Amino acid sequence: MNFKCGKQEISFSLDQWKNHSILEASQTNQQSEVTHIKDALLHPIGSKPLHESICSDETVCIVVSDITRAYQRMWVYLPLLIEELEKANIPDENIFFLSANGTHRDQTETEHRKLLGDTLYDRFMIVDHCGTDSASVKSVGVTQYGNEIKLNRRALQADHIILTGAIVFHDLAGFGGGRKSLLPGIAATECIQRNHRLALVGDQGDIHPDIGSGKMEKNPLNREMQEVADWIQPTYIFNVAIGGDGLISQAFAGHYRSAHEAGQAFVRKQDGQWIDNQADLVIGSAGGHPKDINLYQATKAISNMIGAVKPGGTLLLFAECAEGYGNPQVEEILLSPETLPVLAKKVSENFSVARYIGYWTRTLTKQVEILLVSSLPAEPLEQIGIRSFDNAESAYDYLKNKSEIKSVLAIPKAGQVYAQWKGATQDD
Repeated sequence: MNFKCGKQEISFSLDQWKNHSILEASQTNQQSEVTHIKDALLHPIGSKPLHESICSDETVCIVVSDITRAYQRMWVYLPLLIEELEKANIPDENIFFLSANGTHRDQTETEHRKLLGDTLYDRFMIVDHCGTDSASVKSVGVTQYGNEIKLNRRALQADHIILTGAIVFHDLAGFGGGRKSLLPGIAATECIQRNHRLALVGDQGDIHPDIGSGKMEKNPLNREMQEVADWIQPTYIFNVAIGGDGLISQAFAGHYRSAHEAGQAFVRKQDGQWIDNQADLVIGSAGGHPKDINLYQATKAISNMIGAVKPGGTLLLFAECAEGYGNPQVEEILLSPETLPVLAKKVSENFSVARYIGYWTRTLTKQVEILLVSSLPAEPLEQIGIRSFDNAESAYDYLKNKSEIKSVLAIPKAGQVYAQWKGATQDD
């Protein structure tokens, strides 16, 4: 079968193993993308139609995701969202787009054009949020966790904030979309790091039990994100779900809480796939470019796959990682020669999201064997227990001789599909 890796598809045979199965997203409504988008805009959840909520002399900030989330196909839905604002006679100069870069890098003009499409790019201003620029953020309060939240000043100055994005399983926040466009999307870097520090319990590097894909109610990261959204009260959200074919399978518009909750329910049904038994070998793809643009992003697929692997089993991920590790702090922790207890202390004392991702990935190497088909150099990864192959043939040659592999599960879109083992405890 085929697995996406970067901008290509790689063929990888499963015939070697008689006991193999494939896990894919559920089939959803086959209406067109435009039909889903228009229907959501016509029937917002928990709010009035957008054009009835905004006056013609008011200003609007539309928060969009950055290039690492281009799979959302925002160039498809943003023009229809703009049409809603046109119904309220909002002039172009009163509307701007703000890219929710979080802790990610700045973007190029080409990337901005891809996100908006040429027509909207030529009509409207788009700016990147920069969380390290103290002058560009403003304090909005201190959360129940003691985190002083600073958000993008330009967004706060607008009369209305509209959040856009996609609702997907997320390894830390439970689900992407909704409130996540504010924190971490347009928050100061120190706020983002403190929020994500909640993934660790105490100072020993223990990972919080309520952190993970699909976990929401008790998840401290989500609770803080939601608290901030309740302060800001964004006027409207427009979020999409992405189907197995890579197209928009449903859209959700309206109130920032209720519309997002409806989207969560849909995505749980579409992408949350239950399995009866864990497998000796789980093979998956991060989803190709841009989901595997770097290892930082590709680890989201690992989090969706890991529950399907037997303890001591093998996980093989196709992820090109054209931009390497994605962050020097991921590389710093991931490739460190130091032991896990030492790394746990280091991450706890000097926390960053990137360091946490590096540490979390290192912990997995003690649970299962991790293999990568990627462009990452092999030797540094092998030193810490990850085998990296530059082609599928080499990975196949390695695996075909492992006699202990009796069962195989393939997840072609592991960046989207969350494998839920029935033997695991599910709190959400």
